[in-house]
Amino acid sequence: MEQKEYLQIPGPTNVPERILKAMHRPLVNHRGPEFRELLKFCVEHLKQLLCTENELFIFPSSGSGAIESTIVNFFSAGDAIVHCANGVFGERAGTIAKAYGLNPLPISKKWGEAVQPEDLKVILDNDPEGYIKAVYVPHCETSTGIQQPIEALARVHRECKHPSLFIVDAVSSMAMIPLEQDKWGIDVVISGSQKGLMLPPGLSLVSINAKARAQEEKSNLPKWYWNYGAMRKALEEWSLPFTPPTSLIFGLRESLIMLEEEGIENVYARHEKLANLTRSACESMGLELFVKSDDYSRTITSLHLPENIQWPELSEICRKKYHLVLGGGLGQLKGKIFRIGHMGNLDEQDLYSILGRLEAALIDQGYPVKPGTSAASLIQKYD
Repeated sequence: MEQKEYLQIPGPTNVPERILKAMHRPLVNHRGPEFRELLKFCVEHLKQLLCTENELFIFPSSGSGAIESTIVNFFSAGDAIVHCANGVFGERAGTIAKAYGLNPLPISKKWGEAVQPEDLKVILDNDPEGYIKAVYVPHCETSTGIQQPIEALARVHRECKHPSLFIVDAVSSMAMIPLEQDKWGIDVVISGSQKGLMLPPGLSLVSINAKARAQEEKSNLPKWYWNYGAMRKALEEWSLPFTPPTSLIFGLRESLIMLEEEGIENVYARHEKLANLTRSACESMGLELFVKSDDYSRTITSLHLPENIQWPELSEICRKKYHLVLGGGLGQLKGKIFRIGHMGNLDEQDLYSILGRLEAALIDQGYPVKPGTSAASLIQKYD
């Protein structure tokens, strides 16, 4: 019998059967009328998800590709950008910027702590000349399990009247946590297909406002694949400037339909509930949360590895015996924490199986927890 495997890393996520079926279809002419209607539908509905009327571009790439696209389209060599230095993905923006000759300026925080509005205000207040051209912030830093206060950070950026762009990496938050681009005054939003949109990896998106487009005019970095001008011109005819992954875009349409059927507010509430249930059940098993403040992400839970339990062994027994795939620690947290993704195609009932499998794997490793503890916690909290 084929065993169901739960892919509970912090992305990619489990792909719903409906989306798999939508993708499993004959290819179409990517310059023809059927694809034009498909692309138009997806762009317009993605804008609705981001609560924006801005331009929106879809690229065949990971989220990291979308970050690189913003670097080459908005800046020139020597420009300074501020980025978060409290996790792998916040630091990645700085790494990409440095590769193109920019000057990355980190906001250094302890891994597991979010950047706060006062941290950003100090940096912007100390730059009256407008030397800084952009601020990059991941909404959720999945390497640690924190969630940054994007609305408050955007408000500080706006109130400081700083000329820099405010750029949000929403790869691990879009379609899972509220994000209102226009209302909050976010200049650029980046995201990807493999998390809240419930698709395989391979699509990224970038939404930019008029302020960002004005800065685009000043950039002199080389670009071809990532050229927003070429993308803009192609979108005038609802096309892309290169061969798109049409199967993924058919899947994207189905994903957007599914989110609309559930209702986006219900989607947000479901992810909030999944996060709370997961944390309560893990604490009931005696596991220690890595993020202990209100900074915790609503899309993943990060946990300290218990004493005398090694990640390679726990990971292997979860995967081989219990068909549960979890995420280990990254960077400086490797071997110190593990991570449970609870995003995308998931409901409360799934948690009984996911956390029960984790509990069984821990018991196999000699961890002192009474069998059924996680289920008892879920029953108590389940509404």
